[in-house]
Amino acid sequence: MRRLGFVLLLMFAHWALSIALLLVVFGGGMARFDTNAPTPVLEHVAHMALGVLSLPLLPAIARFPVAMQPHGFPGEHIVFLANGLIWAVCLVTLWSWYQNRRIAKAGRRA
Repeated sequence: MRRLGFVLLLMFAHWALSIALLLVVFGGGMARFDTNAPTPVLEHVAHMALGVLSLPLLPAIARFPVAMQPHGFPGEHIVFLANGLIWAVCLVTLWSWYQNRRIAKAGRRA
């Protein structure tokens, strides 16, 4: 039960971070609209981080025909939450594997 709570916490943290980075990148782009100003380094880093966090689900859905892509309030948010769930499950699985491996190594030493 504790692991499920941790997965949900990571999922919502991923969702919030993705939305915040999306707002930063979009807001920065709109602030520089038609000014020919260079992209600030922080905005470039935020854009790269958003690109990494959007994997694997968002680029896959972008390849769907426009009519099949989710639009509006529930659909788009569910995609972000599902993407966060994928990241959370992967991170918790990797952490569990690391912990079990560390425990097994300590058991062999004793």
